Amino acid sequence: MDDVGSAATRAVVELHFPDSDIVYIDGSSQASKSAGSSRNLGARHATGTHIAFLDDDDLWKPDFLTGCSNLISSGDADLIVSWAYFLQGDRETPGHSMPKGLSAADAYARNPGLTGSNFVISRRVFLELDGFDPDLWVSNDRDFLIRFLAAGYAYQVLEKRAVLQRVHTSGQLTSRTERRAQGLEAFRYKHVSRMTKRDMRFLNRELFSIRRVSADRRSHRVLYLIRQIATYTPTELAKLVARKLQSGQHTYS
Repeated sequence: MDDVGSAATRAVVELHFPDSDIVYIDGSSQASKSAGSSRNLGARHATGTHIAFLDDDDLWKPDFLTGCSNLISSGDADLIVSWAYFLQGDRETPGHSMPKGLSAADAYARNPGLTGSNFVISRRVFLELDGFDPDLWVSNDRDFLIRFLAAGYAYQVLEKRAVLQRVHTSGQLTSRTERRAQGLEAFRYKHVSRMTKRDMRFLNRELFSIRRVSADRRSHRVLYLIRQIATYTPTELAKLVARKLQSGQHTYS
């Protein structure tokens, strides 16, 4: 699924996979340009019992699909999620490590480890949940996990790092930009009625952290730093300061 509509990408697919189940889908004309919309379009064209998504800058290790398939065959899970590495250049560092036994309440404050590239799901279940929310251009994976768990579906964890999630210095949805801040606000608005005060503190902390960097005025950046610090309890703040002093850093994140 190509949400850019690249003629070069189409040519590569048609050249190397002329008579296979691999097909090129041009999604550039969709009204919504979110990653969720692109994945939903791809899912609607899929024909298998299970589907998986792989962003164009991420990688699966050879045992990802095999490991997920084995877990699907051995149990009754509707979704298999793999642990991952972060990949920056040639360096691999431990990344998302989703635990077992989570409920929807465990995912409001922060994403516990589901991304667009590290899970395999029953196509039936994905469509029953209406896929990703196309109006959320960030945190759509967290939103999907919340709805999946709230609906009572089961998941299992592939406890090996079989996915490489690439980290860029800029240009990712996770970059600290005003657009990301607005996306988090949209996520918060959608789920605020079910969040605890602790969830709100964590989410606001993330929001203020982004705007502390992205604000165009120094006075605004200072204000967001103050608001970010205010989301910590005294105990949390003491632990944070101790960690920063120990590491020689003096910024908040």
